[in-house]
Amino acid sequence: MKIGILAAILIVASLLAYGYSGSPPEGEVETYKGVWIPPFPLVAKALLFDAKQLKEDGVNTLSFGPNYPYDEEGNIKPLFPLQKQLYIFFIQTAHRKGFRVFLVPLTWGPFTKGEPRNKTLFFDQATRMNLEWADIAEKYGVELYAPMNEPSIAVSDKEALNKWAHEVTPKIRERYGGILVYKAAPAEWGFDNDYRGYDYVGLDIFPGDEESLEGFRGRVRAHIEKGLEYAKRDGAKGVMFSEIGVQVGEVPESVSTVKMPHSIEYQTEAYKIFFEEGGKSKRLHLLLLGW
Repeated sequence: MKIGILAAILIVASLLAYGYSGSPPEGEVETYKGVWIPPFPLVAKALLFDAKQLKEDGVNTLSFGPNYPYDEEGNIKPLFPLQKQLYIFFIQTAHRKGFRVFLVPLTWGPFTKGEPRNKTLFFDQATRMNLEWADIAEKYGVELYAPMNEPSIAVSDKEALNKWAHEVTPKIRERYGGILVYKAAPAEWGFDNDYRGYDYVGLDIFPGDEESLEGFRGRVRAHIEKGLEYAKRDGAKGVMFSEIGVQVGEVPESVSTVKMPHSIEYQTEAYKIFFEEGGKSKRLHLLLLGW
């Protein structure tokens, strides 16, 4: 009996040791190509079951992050216990499988309702959460980091948001030496933000209801031009598309981007447009598709 228990402990310990092992891939990356993955459990699915296909598709970067929903007052807390340990496991698993990591904590989503009433409380807690993850990102060699996913969706007060984004940047820089990205919301929420101190202006874009492919192409071009304008204004190195998605199936209304899903053929052509237009800009170095 004791031998069986000891053997079980050794097996579990070996699995944990393997699971938490992993070093960042070596070599330079000219263009980060990858996918943005929604929170757990889809991150686990991508890493455990889809990694081989992703590599075959040319993906070299996975973008994901822990979920910290806020309540109506503005208190932020992890979505579930041991979330930190689980996402450290995901980071190391991604590295072990040869992917770079773009880490982006998520605050808004299906578990939140509206904007936090107490913006000061929200931003204070967002700062503490981000500094903790900046330490983790540095310790485990995360290549890219963004403080909060599309923050203007959580807080529409641009002045307050710009103040926080500018103030938190040097604090993160003290802890994290990788690439720092401002992952802005789509243009519908406005992305004329304060990008000072960030390496890249991150833009998200999704085709609208019944939007033609040529219309989408024009919007991609406009996004790039405006993003480059903001990057030049605020001293960023350039622009990245931090998330692009073309919805082809039914999803919960809280996370849907369109009322009617697009076809697979539309999705294929939209992604071609994205890479064609993105490839024309020498300052658009980072390309990430939506999951």
